Amino acid sequence: MLTLLRVKNLALVEEATVAFEPGLNIITGETGAGKSILIGALYLLLGERADTSAIRAGETQCVVEATFQLAEPQVVNDILTDTGLEPCDHGLLILRRTVKAAGGGQAFVNDAPVTLPLLKRLGAHLVDLHGPHDHQSLFQPASQLDILDSFARADAERAAYAAAGHPGKGHISLMLHTFVGDDIDDVRDTVREPFLEYLRTSTDLINQVRWEQTSFAKPTAQRTQPGEAQDLSELSAEEMAVIMDHAFDRYFRTAGLFGTPESCRETVQRLADLGVDELACLIDFGVDEQRVLDGLRQLDALRRLTNPEPGASAVVDPAGDDSLSAGDDWGLIAQFERHEVTHFQCTPSHAAVIAATPEGMTALARLRKLLLGGEALPAALADRIRPQIRGDLLNMYGPTETTIWSTVSPILAAGRPITIGRPIANTEIHIVDRHLQPNPIGVAGELLIGGAGGVRGYLDRPELTDERFVALPAAGGDRVYRTGDLARMRADGEIEFSGRLDHQEVIIMGEVPFTEKGGDQPWDQCDHCQCRQWLQGAPSMEGPQHWREANVTTPRRGPNTNIAEWPWNEKQER
Repeated sequence: MLTLLRVKNLALVEEATVAFEPGLNIITGETGAGKSILIGALYLLLGERADTSAIRAGETQCVVEATFQLAEPQVVNDILTDTGLEPCDHGLLILRRTVKAAGGGQAFVNDAPVTLPLLKRLGAHLVDLHGPHDHQSLFQPASQLDILDSFARADAERAAYAAAGHPGKGHISLMLHTFVGDDIDDVRDTVREPFLEYLRTSTDLINQVRWEQTSFAKPTAQRTQPGEAQDLSELSAEEMAVIMDHAFDRYFRTAGLFGTPESCRETVQRLADLGVDELACLIDFGVDEQRVLDGLRQLDALRRLTNPEPGASAVVDPAGDDSLSAGDDWGLIAQFERHEVTHFQCTPSHAAVIAATPEGMTALARLRKLLLGGEALPAALADRIRPQIRGDLLNMYGPTETTIWSTVSPILAAGRPITIGRPIANTEIHIVDRHLQPNPIGVAGELLIGGAGGVRGYLDRPELTDERFVALPAAGGDRVYRTGDLARMRADGEIEFSGRLDHQEVIIMGEVPFTEKGGDQPWDQCDHCQCRQWLQGAPSMEGPQHWREANVTTPRRGPNTNIAEWPWNEKQER
């Protein structure tokens, strides 16, 4: 067993000695950084790659030493004698390694110089260390992870799912930062800076966490009493950099999908064994865009390794995969066809661009559901694509502050009025006057949204939060979000959207001539800038020259007008 571990000038540690007793020894802590340093020490001691940046600032080398007392030394003695070394004396084994800042270092077994491969061979028979985050640094992962995984399965989540009355086992998706490449060292170098930047911007989330003082502080200069909290802002930039380096090392090894298709395959399989049904790969966390796109080949190779098709080879060569030819059409419409897309969500303007070609309209026609939102749905667009689509066409409405979608309106046939429909589940819609009193059916007012979708507010903007999120007397004092949108409730329960209250209101309903070239009034010569912008962004539906119904809007008082100042509940201008 490991009886003594000594660390000198490693990371933030000037010198530390940890003694272990017979039986199970568990190293605990609130942040994991101190444990990471000790695990990193074992990593070095047993032959793993050395990073000179881990040497304590200002020092020329770090030293790690461990003492083992072997109850059954035969296997270790066989390895030692095979390499010409003396066997352990009474089962006592002392390993020591130095890493020099200038590069290089030395390794010793019972004071005899040895190679790093020998340390690795010995490590497989010496270390039995268990921790929730550093399992991938163990030297016999296959045998150790069985113990860890037994405590990390999704049984509790599935039990809660069943207890809530849901059918089946449910579906567990896990999102991981992901970058898969040809070489694991290249992957590490590629993601290091982007991920460190991510960690730097997230340090406020852990700034008030209680840190174990003995893990970081110099023995002669403790900032706090044992057990007290230490604010990370008290650490120097140098100390913080070391913490970030160790955090990156831990995340890289244990909390992301980083590596080659072959190395990541083990991680995927282990997660599947734990009950995870699906992995969502977060690939846009700061890595160069072209590197991300190039890495998709390897990511797809991992997908095919872990989800092989019947009869497929167990060996996957990303470079030789004809399905990933650089000459393939990767346009949206081509991918609709390739992946047999059934559900698609986009803005109306995007849908209009797709529908502008016969191929695009054919792609839309195959969908089971087309969800349009993010901007007003023009009636002309709905009338054009509704007859062509076999599936459902849904008009979606909702702001970010209520988790994007709050109402939905099925477009059942061409020629019908466009509404934003009815509220979705766990959502309430209120149409009120300027005093937050309910408006009668058919009377326009401000649209307010309540229910489970409302967010807590705006980060670090309490005044704006108080202005937009209010207690509504008509809803029993429940908290609702003031959208600033003008709408009215129809007698059938459908909601008609009429624009914004704070920036603009409808003043004209009529027909505007639209031409792309020629004509009496091309859009680029229109006298009204608001009309020009609207027409410029509205693609032609019927050809190069036609008449179109348009909502032409103009600011009434300016962009900063408070919505409470608007007299929309007293009269409506047209």
